[in-house]
Amino acid sequence: MSLSMTLTEVRLGGGETTEGVVRVGDTVRRPARASTPAVNALLAHLEAVGFTGAPRVLGVDELAARCSPTSPARPPRARSRRTR
Repeated sequence: MSLSMTLTEVRLGGGETTEGVVRVGDTVRRPARASTPAVNALLAHLEAVGFTGAPRVLGVDELAARCSPTSPARPPRARSRRTR
């Protein structure tokens, strides 16, 4: 039995998050997009050079979602919208 099948998914929302982001146990999972390989490579590079301000990538689950550890960080803020 796979890990995600034994734990409950909790939908994460608020701010301007990607649709389909869920928490499973102590991981956060984001659906794959066309940019996922590039984002994963960037996050791996940042981790390799010691930058601690970005999430780590733990891998990809059986649904091709990127898995990252949960973080005590605040949820993302909604971007301010400027009017012209």
